[in-house]
Amino acid sequence: MRVLRLKSFVIFLSVLWVSVCSEYHAQGLEIQFDHLGVRDGLSQATAYCIYEDRLGFIWVGTDDGLNRYDGYECIIFREDPLDERSLSNNSVNAIQEDSNGNLWVGTDQGLNLLFAERMDFKTHKFDFHDPGSLSSNTVWCMTLDADDRLWIGTANGLNRYSTADSSFTKYKSEVDDPFSLSNNSVNALYTDSSGTLWIGTNQGLNRWNVSDESFDHFDVPGDLSRYGQVIQCIGSGPQGELLVGTNQGVFVLQDSLLTPSVYTQVADMKITACRTDKQGDLWIGTNSGLYHYLKGRSEPILHIHDEQNNTSISDDNINYIHEDSTDILWIGTYSGGVNLYYREQQQIFHYDNENLGRTVFPSDIVNCIEQVSLGEFWLGTEAGIGILRDATTISGIRTAIPEELNGKSVKCILSRDELLAVGTDRDGVVLIDRTNGEVTTLRRRADGTGLIDDRIASLEWCGDDLWIGTQGSGINIYSTVTDSLTRIQYAPASKGGLADNRIVDLQKQGTEAMWIGTASEGVQRYSIEDGTFTDYAVRQDSSRMLSSDKVLCIYFDSAVLWVGTKGGGVNKIDLLTDQVQFYTTENGLANNVVYDIRSDHQGRLWMTTNNGISVLDIENENFINYNEIDGLGNQTFLPSSGLSSRRGEIFFGGRQGLDIIRYQDIETNSVLPKVYFTQMQVFDSKQNQYDPDLSRNLVHEIETIELRPEMSLITLGFSGLNYRRPEKNTYAYRLAGLTDEWTFIGDRRYVTFSELPPGDYQLQVKAANNDGRWSEEPSQIYLSIIPAFYQTNWFKALLVIFFALMVFLFNQYRLRRVRSVNRKLEKRVKLRTAQIAKERDEKAILLQEIHHRVKNNLQIVNSLLRLQSHYVKDEEALWALDESQNRVMSMAMIHERMYKTENLANINIPDYIRDLCTDIINTYDLSNNVTLDLDIQVEKLNLDTLTPLGLIINEISSNAMKYAFPDGRSGIFKIHLTAIEPGKKFKLIIGDNGVGMPVDLSDTEQDSLGTTLMESLSEQLNGELKRMDGPGTFYEMNFEQLKDSLTE
Repeated sequence: MRVLRLKSFVIFLSVLWVSVCSEYHAQGLEIQFDHLGVRDGLSQATAYCIYEDRLGFIWVGTDDGLNRYDGYECIIFREDPLDERSLSNNSVNAIQEDSNGNLWVGTDQGLNLLFAERMDFKTHKFDFHDPGSLSSNTVWCMTLDADDRLWIGTANGLNRYSTADSSFTKYKSEVDDPFSLSNNSVNALYTDSSGTLWIGTNQGLNRWNVSDESFDHFDVPGDLSRYGQVIQCIGSGPQGELLVGTNQGVFVLQDSLLTPSVYTQVADMKITACRTDKQGDLWIGTNSGLYHYLKGRSEPILHIHDEQNNTSISDDNINYIHEDSTDILWIGTYSGGVNLYYREQQQIFHYDNENLGRTVFPSDIVNCIEQVSLGEFWLGTEAGIGILRDATTISGIRTAIPEELNGKSVKCILSRDELLAVGTDRDGVVLIDRTNGEVTTLRRRADGTGLIDDRIASLEWCGDDLWIGTQGSGINIYSTVTDSLTRIQYAPASKGGLADNRIVDLQKQGTEAMWIGTASEGVQRYSIEDGTFTDYAVRQDSSRMLSSDKVLCIYFDSAVLWVGTKGGGVNKIDLLTDQVQFYTTENGLANNVVYDIRSDHQGRLWMTTNNGISVLDIENENFINYNEIDGLGNQTFLPSSGLSSRRGEIFFGGRQGLDIIRYQDIETNSVLPKVYFTQMQVFDSKQNQYDPDLSRNLVHEIETIELRPEMSLITLGFSGLNYRRPEKNTYAYRLAGLTDEWTFIGDRRYVTFSELPPGDYQLQVKAANNDGRWSEEPSQIYLSIIPAFYQTNWFKALLVIFFALMVFLFNQYRLRRVRSVNRKLEKRVKLRTAQIAKERDEKAILLQEIHHRVKNNLQIVNSLLRLQSHYVKDEEALWALDESQNRVMSMAMIHERMYKTENLANINIPDYIRDLCTDIINTYDLSNNVTLDLDIQVEKLNLDTLTPLGLIINEISSNAMKYAFPDGRSGIFKIHLTAIEPGKKFKLIIGDNGVGMPVDLSDTEQDSLGTTLMESLSEQLNGELKRMDGPGTFYEMNFEQLKDSLTE
């Protein structure tokens, strides 16, 4: 619906130089109408009838089709000659819903029954061969009687519909029957509160008698001509009396006679509609305007079309009047479409130079307003001061405007007792003593003793001091007692002072502090007692952090300071807790630029923004927003330009004049919108088009929607039925089965879902009306997404079985393949193993043979050395030969062990060492004197490690047998071999407890060859042979096992 800008009420404003004075912005008797016309979607401008169905939709019958209106758009039904289930004719004269919720539509060519689910009609027409058919195709009116039976008035008789056999019982005028219908042209039908059916015809009024199915006749007195007897409409009056509208005025039925009514103002007029509303007001429609009789008043208000007033009624020729369930009055006109009248009167008024003149508005730019006395207000504009006076309440002194202010740009006005202070844009401050008219001007002076700046931004009284905030130079404090000025300014070199010289607003906190709003440094609290500042800004810590440093206004209310910012919304500073709370558009604020804040007597805050006015309910922390639809004329407000008056009004100035809000009379809309699903579109991805069977309007009758898998996209439209400012309705939805959270979508009236997983869902939608009140119960529709065959459980089960079977078959195949490969490998391994075993046996035999030959060769060498010793006489040479024999025998013993063992890689170490030491002891014939102490924890060593180790043991053992036990002395020879790191590192401790020997192995008494040999052998083993301290002779060596050249 196109909602036009609301104009101010008819009021009588007065200023002193006007001779006629009256109360300004008083509630007048002219009301404002919203319009529903062709440009809003109505099919045609002639509205013959209006009806509200059981759901709350409004139906409008026009000369070009049937319209269903939901507050936003019209769905139009028209005649289609090629479709027998379309509307039978486009001229719709009557609409009626029966007790079963079926909608009947009367046209110039038949009676239509609408099937809402299919959006088509069944037509009933006159059939000469069918006695149960309609009496005429031209249907003028319809109603239900006390028994919910449908009655139809036509151009040729009255009809009663029977639901049993879909037939019509006809009642017509019979010449020879005085109790028949008085005339066949039935123009009006009405069932009164007692259940009596009244029939208006072209020949007077008729009353239906149920008992004998007869009619009583009532003639219209006066003009007995055919024209004078035409009944146009029937209704009830404010007192319950029966009113009859005729071509010669309104008549009332009294004592079974029609007599002229008390509504003489419409006498002799053609009465087209009459209705008494729920408030007791009577509305009478004529072809010359709409007459409104207020309850208890005898003089009507005439509403006629005014070309200069776009909220006047759209046409003087009234066709129909209907009051809906929410008390909205719908008026159908002949050429102006439909008019809507809300029961609540407008309480927001806009004034400017155009409607109040230059005396009140020297300029339409209103910077401030101040109530200087009861009934007198000063407006500070860009071209001087305007005076708004209410002659009905004005009292006290009427103050003349000083010449010093003529034509000046006035930024602020402040009144205290009989003293007025006026701040200007470039001319300083003007003080006016209202008792004697004395004027004092405070301005900047060349000697520096005056104001610091003539550009005034804000004024505030604190005791006898006037605080003057300037636009760029800080603050002056003017003492009225001493007539002196002091300054507070920003000093860059000092900290803790005024943060910004650009002052936008001042608000006192009693006599203890002054709050200072700055242009770019937030808000500061100045302590009057000690002169200290407390900062509230974006850069402060979390407890004093504002949402924006750009302040436009501040407002002190009890223990709370409210800060309006440029882009940061509203900040609430709680002075008790020193905490800051933000309110922005996310909380419902109309816009985040807030110019002014004022409180009313009901504990609410009114704020001007870049998008109208927001009202904050402080207790509930919710906003209601008002804009031009509600009567606001300003959409460009100015900072700190408002006023809360003493008698319950709020004023806000702006660049287009002044807005006045009578907040005490504003009624909150109590109608909670009921949401209905009005449209559905389903896209079929397989056909690449919208499904024609499921894409349709009027889906509110459907409870469940089933969608096939290929229907990948669904859009559902809906409407919240609230006809008071429907464009301000807001919506929220949730899709149960997918999420439990509500999604708020503002004024958008549709939701779209794509690729929903198979399953059952419940779409819930709720709406809030123009005052932000949410519907108590959401509306819902069920969505059932049918799974594709591949998404069904049986398909998934088959798929699992198939994959399991495939895995099983694949495993069987792999198993057979593995077994086949294994058999081939085993065969090859066996063959190769036999070859390796044969080669190993041959190699072992060869190695044993080699070791045997080496051992034999070493024994031959040993024998040669023994034979040679028989011919040597020198003791040292003989000793050397003996040593050589021992060394050769040590190596021969190793080879002997090697060819005797089955494992050629390792020799049994304990046996080898025991045999080696025993042979040496026996060689020196000390078996009875020396005891072996063997602790050999190493079982096996390879040949490359054992050979040098054996030679070392041989050398030390031989030395011990020769030197440790002289003169038959007994003792112990000890060998301990342990593993430090098994298989890798070992420790050898070897020695005797004999007489001992010098520590230095290089001593001349020792065998230098043996010592060199042992050092060389120990290095070969990556070890170091060390002589141990203590009695006897002991050695310690840590060594590593060498790599086995045999295995390599």
